Amino acid sequence: MYHRAFSDFFMPYGTYRKRETRADESIIDKVVANRTKVPTVLWQASNCRPEHRKNLIRLLQKTSLKVDVFGTCMGSDPCKKDNACSFKMYESYRFYLSFENSHCQEYISEKTWYKLPFGMIPVIS
Repeated sequence: MYHRAFSDFFMPYGTYRKRETRADESIIDKVVANRTKVPTVLWQASNCRPEHRKNLIRLLQKTSLKVDVFGTCMGSDPCKKDNACSFKMYESYRFYLSFENSHCQEYISEKTWYKLPFGMIPVIS
């Protein structure tokens, strides 16, 4: 297993590092301005297993939190793998649920890293 930090061959999906310079505040303002006033959460999934993920989504949807679900698991996919459409859709979300298919110590898959460039904040389970 090479996702563990102490592995002989450590190959993570991504890493965090401190920026050398401060981000341009106009870019940050633009990202925040594009978000809806009511925080909405995005969950995209094609794999419904394990079952606890669907159960958690259903619980969240019963609260005042708005959770939009896309993908073949529980919803529809309005963009149907059209990247330009998906990227435009991401602009309206502040958070996305990054639920792993399995739980392994020190493991974070591409699900966490993929939407970071769009200014979305991952909620990791």
